[in-house]
Amino acid sequence: MSHFSLVYLFVLIVNVSIFTYLLFIKKKTLQIKSFMVFLALYMATLFCFVMFLSARGPDAMRFWLHIIHYTAPMVNAALIFLVTVFYYDDERPPHWLTAVILLSVMPLLIRDLFGFMDTVSFIPNPIGNIFVYRPSVFEYYFYAYSFIVILVVTVFFIMKYRTTKLRRLRKLLSFLLLALVTTWMLSVPGYFLLQYVFEKSGIRIPATGYLTYSIMVVALFYAFLRYSFMKIDIPHTINSIMHKISDIILITDTRGNIVQASDSAFSAFAVPKDKLKGMNILELFPGWETPQPFGGGAFSMPENCSEYRKLPHPKKRNQVLDVFFESINDGFGDFTGLLLVCRTNNKFEEKRQAFALTGREIEIITLLHEGLEYQEIAEKLHLSANTVRNHIQNIYIKTGAKNRAQLLKAVF
Repeated sequence: MSHFSLVYLFVLIVNVSIFTYLLFIKKKTLQIKSFMVFLALYMATLFCFVMFLSARGPDAMRFWLHIIHYTAPMVNAALIFLVTVFYYDDERPPHWLTAVILLSVMPLLIRDLFGFMDTVSFIPNPIGNIFVYRPSVFEYYFYAYSFIVILVVTVFFIMKYRTTKLRRLRKLLSFLLLALVTTWMLSVPGYFLLQYVFEKSGIRIPATGYLTYSIMVVALFYAFLRYSFMKIDIPHTINSIMHKISDIILITDTRGNIVQASDSAFSAFAVPKDKLKGMNILELFPGWETPQPFGGGAFSMPENCSEYRKLPHPKKRNQVLDVFFESINDGFGDFTGLLLVCRTNNKFEEKRQAFALTGREIEIITLLHEGLEYQEIAEKLHLSANTVRNHIQNIYIKTGAKNRAQLLKAVF
């Protein structure tokens, strides 16, 4: 086996290791699936290069180079598709765009059918076989296509950088853009420069361009590990604490959907685990006013926002919960969800029993505590204004309070 075959083989083993690691990821998003397709095609190209560099005889070299002419262009197409999926936030890109990516690579896939292999010369070499293309339309198209790949990927990265406000994605885009430039500078210009340096010493070296693709592969894999592969996710490192803590703890994502809850939450709300996780916080507390209205399906929250509320228990209408919520921000300062800590208001519980307050009266008292007027309470509880006034009059009679301030002081 030639020296360059060993280099390609080592890079192939590294990529197989990355691919094997990705196989064990349970939740495979479209980005990870696209990355795995890109990686599989790249490994196929590396394997063909190993076989080509070690081949004996022009026929064997021609056979492996012929396969490379089919796998290598698809690596470029898979890379463009991966970046496109990233641009569309892990959603499938428009069908027309996918079709354009596939159609752009078709001339490279059919070039051998038009005699392109007849323009290739093979030179056996102890350190790895060499192939030389004679000038042709398809050769120029290959270099033009390579330039288009660089341009398209760069444009997608820049567009994403300009549209996103997330600092983690901006850092990621800068990192990937640097990896892209490094990959392509070492791929084509770097190879010609390396070839020129060696030829001055009388040594001809095999193609090294596709080796540098591993820079992009490792960069994408690092992005997967360091930045959760372009996705915002809440860390799951608090499981052990959630099992032990006695308070009701709820953690939501950016859309207000519960993604984690303490064991006490399941029993307090009498909701199964599989149902509570995924429930929106507004379903659990329908009377809760969000800090700011939903925007684009997600909370619009300021950094380090925190607030304290008194809310009726969603399952036990005769109880009131003290609810403290705070925004969760990741290491980049971006909003990733809400943390809610709920405790039963024991003082109110004692007063409720002493004054014999009903569930509806408790709801009205909590809304009075929120500062709502009679008409607003009526609209929120879908009652008439007269019904609300009657309830409040009964509450005043039971508690002996003469106004709102006295009432809230008496029960809280």
